Amino acid sequence: MNLNALKLLTLCVFLSCKTTNPLRPTVSINPHEVIKSPLQLSVNSMGVWHAHEGELGHVKLLDQQGNELAIGILNTTEDWMKSGSILFQTVLEFNSKENKRGYLTIHNNPGVGDGSEAGEKLSFKIPVRFEP
Repeated sequence: MNLNALKLLTLCVFLSCKTTNPLRPTVSINPHEVIKSPLQLSVNSMGVWHAHEGELGHVKLLDQQGNELAIGILNTTEDWMKSGSILFQTVLEFNSKENKRGYLTIHNNPGVGDGSEAGEKLSFKIPVRFEP
């Protein structure tokens, strides 16, 4: 990264400007981590994804062929209307005996309403491995 790009990035962080690459919440597992059922999953909104009625979104666990193994809703017991970091959790129960690899897709809950009220639909994938 050159010096001008680093200066611009630092300026954006301090001024909270929007970027073309939206930030993502943090997740309690790392890419390619070995997981087993039941999976206790935590997602920290980091103030970049906003909750709707106490729900940050949902998580799907898919095998390497794209078959759904589990789905969970990301809920919180914290004050979801505060700004900043909020922890959301779900538990996924699944059977992965026939699979070695898969991925989690984390989806936000953009809310309801017209464009001025509802947010943008966002999601990202995390590759995982299943316990043998």
